Amino acid sequence: MPAGGTTLSGGMAAGGAAAAGSPTDAAGGSPLGGAAGAPAIDGPISGMVLHGGRPLAGVAVILNAGATTLTGKDGTFSFDDPGPSYRLVLVSSSGTFALVVDGMRKRQPRLQFSQTEPECEGNIQGQLSGSVQGSILEGFVAADGEVLTYGSTVYNEPSTYKLYADWRGPSAVGGKAVILSALIGKYYQQPIVPTQYLGYAEQPATVKCGGTATADVTMGPVTGQRELSGAISLPEGYHPSYPSLGIGPFEFDLHKLGANYACSVPTDPALSAGLRVTAYGDPPDLPFSSVTQTVPASGDLDFELPKAAIPILPATDTAGVTLATKFSWTAPAERVVTYARFQISPWTILEVTEASETTIPDLTAYGFALPKAADGSWGIEGRGPAASVDGAVELRDAVGNFVYSDAVYTRAEQRFFKTAP
Repeated sequence: MPAGGTTLSGGMAAGGAAAAGSPTDAAGGSPLGGAAGAPAIDGPISGMVLHGGRPLAGVAVILNAGATTLTGKDGTFSFDDPGPSYRLVLVSSSGTFALVVDGMRKRQPRLQFSQTEPECEGNIQGQLSGSVQGSILEGFVAADGEVLTYGSTVYNEPSTYKLYADWRGPSAVGGKAVILSALIGKYYQQPIVPTQYLGYAEQPATVKCGGTATADVTMGPVTGQRELSGAISLPEGYHPSYPSLGIGPFEFDLHKLGANYACSVPTDPALSAGLRVTAYGDPPDLPFSSVTQTVPASGDLDFELPKAAIPILPATDTAGVTLATKFSWTAPAERVVTYARFQISPWTILEVTEASETTIPDLTAYGFALPKAADGSWGIEGRGPAASVDGAVELRDAVGNFVYSDAVYTRAEQRFFKTAP
C-alpha cells in the first residue's frame, strides 16, 4: 500500500480500528454496534422506525412473537423490559414487507425500514448564475441526508434547472438543492468522472407534496482538485466492475477495470466524496461484493473486498419448504452482519441475524400464511461495518443512493424453492 494510504477490509480500517468516517453509536461514540459480546443492558424499550431517515407511522411491531404495537405519528414504539436480548418483527402497513431483527440488545433502537412505494412527489426549480460552465448536475438532498433525486443537463442560455423528487413520509420535506458544474463525458448515457470541477452550490429549499418550489442558485467556484489512485484486491474467482465516485448526490463511473484505479477528485471542503468498488463472483452477476470508503484529504486509497457468504441448505429448486425448514449459510466476513431475504409473492421478508441459519418467520397473524405449492426465493446479504445486530439495523442501505460513510455490502447468489403442497 502506498505511503499515507488507507484500506478497508470487511468494514475495518488498517490496524483494526474503526474506519475513519464510519457511523458511530450516538449513545457512546463507539463504532456502530459496539464491541462484539458487549454486556447487555436491561430496561424497557423505546424505539423508532424510520424510512430514509424520516419517522414512519403505522408499522406493526411485534416483540418476541407476543406483545404488539403500532408506531405513532413520530415513528416511535415502546415495550416493557424484554430481557437482555430480544427479537422484533416489523410489518409494513401495506402488508407486503416484514423486517425481522433477531438478537437486539439496545434499549433505544432506531430501525431503518424499507417501503419502496413513494407517497409524495414534487419539484424544485430556479435560475442559475455564477460559475456555470460545462455540464450541470442537479440533485436534492433531504435534511436527514437521503438523496431524493439527481440528474444532469447540458448547459444552455438562459441557465435554469428543475428537479423532480419523490419520497415516502411527510407532506413537505426540507433539504437542499445541490448543483455541480463540471467537464464530464458520457459512456452509454452514464456520466464519467469529471476531468475538471468548475462550480458548486447548495441552496436550502422545502419541497411540498404535489407542489413546485422556486429557489435561485448562485454558483461558486470549486477551490481545487487532485489525483487519487489506489490498488484493488478481490476475492479469488471474483471479477471487477467499474468503480464509482460519489460527490454530493452525484455518482460517476470510472470505466476502468483492473487491479488499480485513478481519477480526479475535488479538494474543496464543501464537496465530500466517496469511492465505491464492486466485484461479482461466478457465475457472473450473482455473488456480489462492494466496499465504499470516504476519500481522504491526502494520500491514496486501497480497497480489499470480502467474499460473500454462500447459501448451504436448502439447495436450489428444493420442494416441500415449510416454516420448520432450516435455511443455512457460511459465516459472513468480519464485522459484517447477515441479512436473510425471503421472497414469496407478494411478500418480502428480511431477517437481520448474527446466526448462520434461520427459518421463514410465521406471519399468519399479520395476513401472511405460507402459501401451498408456491414459488419462492432466498438469498443472503451482508452489511457493515457492524459488530452486532444493534449496529447493523442503523446502517443506511449501502447499495441504493451513494453512501459516503465507510460501508461493506455483500450478496450471495439467489436460491429458489417451492413450498409444501
